[in-house]
Amino acid sequence: MVDEILKKYGIRGRTKIIASGKLLTPDKIAMALALGADLINIARGFMMSVGCIMSQVCHKNTCPVGVATTDAELQQALVIEEKNYRVTNYLIALRQGLFDLAAVAGLDSPTKFKREHIVYHSDFRKVINEEDGSGG
Repeated sequence: MVDEILKKYGIRGRTKIIASGKLLTPDKIAMALALGADLINIARGFMMSVGCIMSQVCHKNTCPVGVATTDAELQQALVIEEKNYRVTNYLIALRQGLFDLAAVAGLDSPTKFKREHIVYHSDFRKVINEEDGSGG
């Protein structure tokens, strides 16, 4: 919707769309790119890769695994020498998955995803194209 409105008013070329919110996997990122996102913001995936257990106490500065705290004692639970490999592995796997999806769609880059690449199953297992609403 945002992409279409920006195009309608002729300002899409001067504006960047940043997608965020539970974009943890290559398929979700590909969908956001196809819908017009220029950039993807990933927080949750990286937090989990560094060891976040989602105890939902970030705002209390009492993170039990040391990820979201400034308490020096609690920070000791975060072993950076170990976690840097996990973060790197997540990023590499995410990137590879995204490029694999692009290749399956016949693209040489995930930045080339467009609406016509989006298809999904209806409630009755009919394949529907996002661009024109047609079945296949």
